[in-house]
Amino acid sequence: TLPALVSLRKGMRIAVDNQRPYMIWALQHFRGKLQFQRGRPLSAKRAYKAALRTARVSGNRVQESKTMEQLAEVYRNLGNAEKAFDMLHEQIALKREIFSEDSERRLREMQSIHQVQLVEAESRLLKSKNVELAAINDRLEMALREREQLQQELERMATIDELTGVLNRRRILAIG
Repeated sequence: TLPALVSLRKGMRIAVDNQRPYMIWALQHFRGKLQFQRGRPLSAKRAYKAALRTARVSGNRVQESKTMEQLAEVYRNLGNAEKAFDMLHEQIALKREIFSEDSERRLREMQSIHQVQLVEAESRLLKSKNVELAAINDRLEMALREREQLQQELERMATIDELTGVLNRRRILAIG
């Protein structure tokens, strides 16, 4: 485990130099786990407390929750049941908060998805109506052209005598 501790120190320097809070937390957390397994609960407590500070500073509440759980186990091992209970109580409250926020986020996502689906359905309906209206418009234009042709034919018939092909009397009087 000595090589592991040396590797942890090197990794910590790299993580700190590169400002990687997740890696810093992971290394601190691993150090706490390693120290606890080695039967050194006080060293584990220091490592977990450092990991807890890192998680809180970086705002990663999942890391914070995991660390609180491990820290409670260390306190229990040290015989400090009250601290262990307080830590678990705080961790449960944090988990509820995280769960509540996740639920609210999922609800907002589902509402957004539902709104998008409604808009898409309305869009499909409007496209369908547009196609229908375009077809009706085409038929109306065709009917209007036929009507104009019929009107022109009627005007021609009303002004020209069919038998002679000459302007009829009404047209001659209208022209003057």
